[in-house]
Amino acid sequence: MLGEILITANPDLVTRCQIIPFGAASVGRALGEMVKGERFPRASRVFLDGDQAPADGCTVLPGDDAPERVVFDALSTLGWNGIAGRCGREYAHVADACEKAMAVPDHHQWATQAASKLFLTTENLWQPMCAEWAKQCLATSEAQAIAQVVEDALAGLSPPPAQALTVTAAVAVPADPPPANPSSTLAPSEPEQLF
Repeated sequence: MLGEILITANPDLVTRCQIIPFGAASVGRALGEMVKGERFPRASRVFLDGDQAPADGCTVLPGDDAPERVVFDALSTLGWNGIAGRCGREYAHVADACEKAMAVPDHHQWATQAASKLFLTTENLWQPMCAEWAKQCLATSEAQAIAQVVEDALAGLSPPPAQALTVTAAVAVPADPPPANPSSTLAPSEPEQLF
């Protein structure tokens, strides 16, 4: 989700950073404390899901709810517009699989449930869903606010105070362009990490 938000606001940012998922929100909050204390050797930022409270060193992503609920609910309202074409499946199959997945009590299983019915990997369904959500549903101002947090990190500015911007992901920023020789990727100029 974070990558698609950045692509919507400023595609160049995605080429200049690395997104690193960290799992549970409690891990994100601990990483946020490290960001606040400037404990990382490289610029780092932590983004929490919209259903999380603001925390030191963290930015809460758009949505006010879990990413699965935000994306599925919004795209359902739009009639799953754009998803079938992005994942190469018939519209009726996509709409049916996604609607049925939303009936599963655990929203964390929605993308996997729908992807299984469509003979896709979870990522091969979730990425196009996030792309369409960011394109069709996310306010430009919200996308720009998230991009600004990453741009500020790239510029070496201090992290913002705990804030909510209207999901759990991480971003890493290269200090230098990638080396010409792929075998030297462990050189001292490894990517800066944004969480």
